[in-house]
Amino acid sequence: MKILSLHLENFRGIKELDIEFAGHNTDIYGANGTGKTTIANAICWLLLDRAATDEKDFNPKTTGAHDLHHKASMKLDCNGTIVTLAKDFYEIWTQKKGSATKSFSGHTTDYYINEVPSKQKEYDAMVESICGVDIDKIKMLTLHGYFIEGVKNDERRRMLFEICGDVSDDEVMDANGLGELRTILKMPGTTDQTYSIAEYKKIAAAQKRRMNKELELIPARIDEASKLMPEVLDSESVLRKQLTSLYKKQDDISRRKQEALATDDDTMTAQQINTLQLELERRKLEYLQEGNKANEAAYAELAELKKKKSSLESENASLIRKTEDSKKEIERMETMRELLLSDYAKVQAEQWDEANEICPTCGQPLPAERVEQLREEFNLRKSQKKEEINKRGQSCSATKIQDLQSRIDAADEQAKANIEKVEQLTQEIDRITATITTPVPFESTEDYASLQAQIQALRDNQQTADDKKAAIAKSFDEQLAGVSETIRAVSKDLAQIDQAKEIKARIHSLEEEQRQTAETLEQVEYGIHLCEEFVRCKAAMVTDNINSRFKTIHFKLFEDQINGGLKEICEPTIRNNDGQWVRYKSANTAAKANAELEIIDVLNKHFETDLPVVMDRAESVSEVSGFSGQLIRLIVSPTDAVLRIEQKGE
Repeated sequence: MKILSLHLENFRGIKELDIEFAGHNTDIYGANGTGKTTIANAICWLLLDRAATDEKDFNPKTTGAHDLHHKASMKLDCNGTIVTLAKDFYEIWTQKKGSATKSFSGHTTDYYINEVPSKQKEYDAMVESICGVDIDKIKMLTLHGYFIEGVKNDERRRMLFEICGDVSDDEVMDANGLGELRTILKMPGTTDQTYSIAEYKKIAAAQKRRMNKELELIPARIDEASKLMPEVLDSESVLRKQLTSLYKKQDDISRRKQEALATDDDTMTAQQINTLQLELERRKLEYLQEGNKANEAAYAELAELKKKKSSLESENASLIRKTEDSKKEIERMETMRELLLSDYAKVQAEQWDEANEICPTCGQPLPAERVEQLREEFNLRKSQKKEEINKRGQSCSATKIQDLQSRIDAADEQAKANIEKVEQLTQEIDRITATITTPVPFESTEDYASLQAQIQALRDNQQTADDKKAAIAKSFDEQLAGVSETIRAVSKDLAQIDQAKEIKARIHSLEEEQRQTAETLEQVEYGIHLCEEFVRCKAAMVTDNINSRFKTIHFKLFEDQINGGLKEICEPTIRNNDGQWVRYKSANTAAKANAELEIIDVLNKHFETDLPVVMDRAESVSEVSGFSGQLIRLIVSPTDAVLRIEQKGE
């Protein structure tokens, strides 16, 4: 793509300017402030909608200018197709309704493709189409120095890798004898899945931290377990034989205790006491039954009277509930009746309005037959409303209200009669209750005293026998306590032996864990070493691959860190006159300028583009090399008070 011409009007201090490039390399001379940078900004604004100087919120207005159109247009030769791009930036003044003056309401930009008004989306699509790349790449292809100065480090790296390609992991392993990595990177439990170098390093680093921490803790855990080891004096076999003998002795003492305490006299005395207690309960029951026989008739009559009284009270409660419900229903019916009577009176009062005989549209009297029809409809509606009210009134008629009131009165009479009967039954119940006799308690009879004396005598004899048995039991219990104490002591010694076994097993397990962890750590560290070696080899191969594309500039893509790792960078270096590669910022201006042109040339070849390049501050470069496209140089010339344009030819 070649720039054929550029036209500016009211553009950043330039009232009007036409430049004919004719697709050739062009040098533009001018003193500071004559508009050289404005030309670069105009070209960039037409293509990218932004300034070459990266000015924030750029617009083409001249400072202090108002109500002007700020225009820029550029004619391009796109492989034989002529395309003209143009933009018109201006203020918007609107006059609100009721206002005598216009007010400023913002700016707008009109877009044109070959003088045809277009939308911004269409305009941007055309720019990308004729340039052959998207908007984000056009700037680095057209602005001299932008790739190094304007593109961020990560994006610059990404672009270089895109241009020059990456080196596969297999190529790195085969070229540097790192075939073992394929086995190390294989995912556990799979046959064809592997981790990436970065993934494995993260996993291995986490494993290394964990295992180092474990190795730091294991000696302390072994020492802690050793301190808990009990001192064992007797052998385990001797203690277990002693414990078996003690259990046999304990069983023998328990058996002799049971034989000494088991006597037939005890059983006989207990049976006699139980028999007398049963006889006592039997005689008490007979005594109570005899006392109840005298009152059987009175109890039967009382039960019948209480049953009748309960029935009457239940009936009265039901009558009261029904009466209350009926009273509420009467209140509801009377309220509804009053409302219906009021509605009926309102309907009855409705009269024919003679105004309905006049046409609402033309104001003329309606025909007689239409008036007659409307009167009939009015009377029919009135009759229907009255009939509807009468139907609704049937549910609350005076007859139904009177019928409910009669039921309430009858229920009240019945309730009064029931109350009188309840009072009579209550008096009868009190009278019969007073005739019931109560016998003296059975515990006051001679029969009870005689049986109780016999039981107490047997219990006294039993207590004497129990005291003797208690003394015998105490003797045997003391023997058992001594044996149990010895059993506990021997069991404690055996528990200490078991504890010592567990601690020894724990120490052995920790020592084995320590050995296995150390071996695994060694394997992990070896894997990390291979990964780091892989990264360094790949870094060197990638760097060589990328730098092989350039002659005057090399990129340093990795930097050694103090901890042994590599940091990803993208620092350009340029060969000086002594053949040494020095940092880009330390190189002379001409060398940097030519290196930047070479970068654009490589980018153009990669993207298969041929975009013109604007080179600012070109006066510092006496000889340009390394670029094959259209080059527009902006050169500071103090003697040129106005811009001077020189085409350099094909």
